[in-house]
Amino acid sequence: MRGRKSWLSLDLSQKNDLTALSQAWELPDDAVAVKTWYWTTREGLEERADADKAPYLDWVEDKYLTATPGATIDYTFVAAQVQQQVAEHEVEALVVDPAFLTSFTDACDQVGLEWWLWSGPGKPEGRGLKIIKHAQGQRIMFEDQQLCMPHSITRTEDHLLDGKLLIDDSPVTYSCAANAVIESDGLNNRMFNKKKSRGRIDGMVTIAMAVGAATATARPKKKSVYETRGVRRV
Repeated sequence: MRGRKSWLSLDLSQKNDLTALSQAWELPDDAVAVKTWYWTTREGLEERADADKAPYLDWVEDKYLTATPGATIDYTFVAAQVQQQVAEHEVEALVVDPAFLTSFTDACDQVGLEWWLWSGPGKPEGRGLKIIKHAQGQRIMFEDQQLCMPHSITRTEDHLLDGKLLIDDSPVTYSCAANAVIESDGLNNRMFNKKKSRGRIDGMVTIAMAVGAATATARPKKKSVYETRGVRRV
């Protein structure tokens, strides 16, 4: 994937949830490839494995999941992975769930990763990694201001249905996909509902965010004139 444009996405947690980092790369013919990294806390891992009915210990042993020391996730582990991806790949931006963002940027400072927070079009730009907040609820945001979950879910779904989404083979991601519950409002604006989900879904959240960011500037497919005007028979 080196040399291809890519976008990172991050869903942070402190204790019980997983922390997930996804990276989405542009592929030919509007396709997208995604890889996800996962972290959790070492303390209480066995109890959470029993409660969540998930083989966390096996995933840690097989290196699909990283367990950080202590009762809360040390964000320097995550910041170091972001720093590595930025150094080795063409990263356009990191899109984030705003929760715990300040703690994460503090970790970036600790590992020496330069960053700046995008505040809107026409606003001054900084140096280093561009960070963009990604809204998590059902509210539709203007595309030139902020990414939002309803659009990101739709773009991810479209790429899946078109066979244009390549996802890294990970049992943690499979588990997140099986657990995910999507909730719609009266306008069919969709979001992931963690409270109603059967288990951890953080990987699906970051995959949707990454794909949404990677395809946000894609031009809509042009419809045939026959679709828009119909066919005149003589």
